[in-house]
Amino acid sequence: MKINGLIYLKLHFIVIILGFSAILGKLISLEAGGLVFFRTLTAVVCLVVWALIFGKSEVFNKKALIAGAWIGFLLAAHWITFFHSIKVSNVSVTLGCLGSSTLFAAFFEPFTNKKRVSLVDVLAGFAIIAGIYLIFRFEFRYVEGIFFSVISAVLAAMFSVFNKHLSAKHNHQALSLSQLSVACILTAVFLAFTGSSPLQELSKTTQSDWLWIIILGSIGTAYAYTATISVIKKLNAYAVILAINLEPVYGILAARLIFGESEIMTSGFYTGASVILLTVILYSVFKKK
Repeated sequence: MKINGLIYLKLHFIVIILGFSAILGKLISLEAGGLVFFRTLTAVVCLVVWALIFGKSEVFNKKALIAGAWIGFLLAAHWITFFHSIKVSNVSVTLGCLGSSTLFAAFFEPFTNKKRVSLVDVLAGFAIIAGIYLIFRFEFRYVEGIFFSVISAVLAAMFSVFNKHLSAKHNHQALSLSQLSVACILTAVFLAFTGSSPLQELSKTTQSDWLWIIILGSIGTAYAYTATISVIKKLNAYAVILAINLEPVYGILAARLIFGESEIMTSGFYTGASVILLTVILYSVFKKK
């Protein structure tokens, strides 16, 4: 019983870290492209060093590295849209809309499993749309942030669904290394298309930025990936999904404490965010039963 309690505690600690990633994104002065490039680069270095120190040769499994490479595109796109949303709005708006990713995953999964979308999926989808509409209606000043956050949620759902199928066949750490490496390369290409480069972004980086980037890349990315895998092996998927759904709650509360008035939203926003969160939790409970 004590072991299970520690595992659940570890799970929620991971979820808090994931929610805090949005806050670190707000603290880092770089725009989304440069931020994601250095985040992924730091995470890749951490994973490689960890594998070499502890002799984890399976992390460099060629088949797994090749299999997971193409999903790096989804990861890069998800994080770029996610952090761009934070930059043009705030942490609360981004995490509030990102909570819809679980429901998007429920729509994508039947297509990969060749199953029909159920009526419950459709009803839950309408409830999520209603929640996003409330946020949009009462926080129209953040329309760009809402748009990119929803796009980020869709990409996160696609990433999760496809990654779930791959992880059943390949080593999780190898997939993570592959996806993070490809995401890093693609982000460098994205920077080139936007008229920048890793070197130019490096020149803009302050000392405090480096502190937050290292924390984000090591603890918020490399550690969060491997720790989540170890927890999933000991808990059922339902418990993990329910806990991850609390990420927006932890993130919004922490942002309110750290950033103060800039994170104070209208009652309409909190109503919309609550509709999204409640729908996702009730949906998970219904599917479990």
